[in-house]
Amino acid sequence: RMRTRQIVSTYYDTPGRDLAGAGVALRLRRAGARWLQTVKGEGDAAGGVHRRTEFEWRISQPEIDTTKLVRTPWRKLFASTDGCYERVFATAVRRSELPLAFADGTQATLCLDVGEIRAGRRRATLSEIEVELKRGDPSRLFELASALVADLPVRVTHTSKADRGHALARGAPPRPRKARAVELPPEATREAALAAIATECIAQIEANAEAMLAQDNPEYLHQLRVGWRRLRSLLKLAAPFAPVESLAPLEEELRWLGSVLGPARDCDVFGLETLPKVAAEFRGRREIARLRARVTRRRRRLSGIAREAVATPRFQQLLLATAAFFASFASTPGSVPAPTLARDWIGPVLQQRHDKLSKRARHIQRVGAADRHRARVAAKKLRYAAEFFAPLFS
Repeated sequence: RMRTRQIVSTYYDTPGRDLAGAGVALRLRRAGARWLQTVKGEGDAAGGVHRRTEFEWRISQPEIDTTKLVRTPWRKLFASTDGCYERVFATAVRRSELPLAFADGTQATLCLDVGEIRAGRRRATLSEIEVELKRGDPSRLFELASALVADLPVRVTHTSKADRGHALARGAPPRPRKARAVELPPEATREAALAAIATECIAQIEANAEAMLAQDNPEYLHQLRVGWRRLRSLLKLAAPFAPVESLAPLEEELRWLGSVLGPARDCDVFGLETLPKVAAEFRGRREIARLRARVTRRRRRLSGIAREAVATPRFQQLLLATAAFFASFASTPGSVPAPTLARDWIGPVLQQRHDKLSKRARHIQRVGAADRHRARVAAKKLRYAAEFFAPLFS
């Protein structure tokens, strides 16, 4: 049975936005006659799945209770603020909640939030579907999300309400999302490490795709393609341990995405980086002006094709399918008696890739373009694998 209620939430931060800078959200929420104080950490988000550390307390009045903040993992951060917080933005939504029960016993809650974000005089509409897993198999949530994407004009989003609210308050577009290192504990298994790194790769793709649809900045496309390259490289690392029938569709869809992003990014590089250098050598030549106009038209057309691709349900399904693949991958670590530690496994892999690169680069100055390209690919494979697992050796 569906339940509907009005929820007003106010988000606070220091004048210097120290909490946002640390990925922490501090919120007071009014739900009916109740007041709740909540602190959330940045956590991780990819493929529509958000995992965040959260602390919540019921309070008697709408004021920040600083004594509760010292009970969180961010006690040092809160202590450094001296309790100086100001209202940054608020959200007002009509939330409809529907409990879900799946055939295998999995239970979840579907929430539909419709309302707006308010930051001073600025407003932004909110229309979100969230599905919270109560207990059971996360695969059911991916299946439900896939069905929603197939039937409704919805988009998988990486951005939280807090992220959107701070962006609205700043009055500035989000910065392009670059690759980030993933903290891996020394005891991380191979499968758990691969899944954690995949979450970061998908998050980079999601965030830049979302921004690219709203803003005209070629750096979003650049970082989206970087995320795509990293994800493809990671998938190749996982391939020896994954069923072919589940891997092949992902590889095919990633090839499709690359066929759209690649030409658009290559044209950006030529138009924004290479052509200005060439033009500087041939100032005043009409041919250069004609070439610049032609490249501008081509860039506009190819970037439009890329935007259309990331706005399609096909792209949304790819994000969901990849996130679901790695989520199930982490929960089924193979048939070996004991799990393989990531640190023990990746060492020989890095050595193998290093040896392959050394072989391909041995006579790099004397080989043709095809062989140089193969050496470049080998170098990228080694680089991405080393970057992925560097935290295990730091």
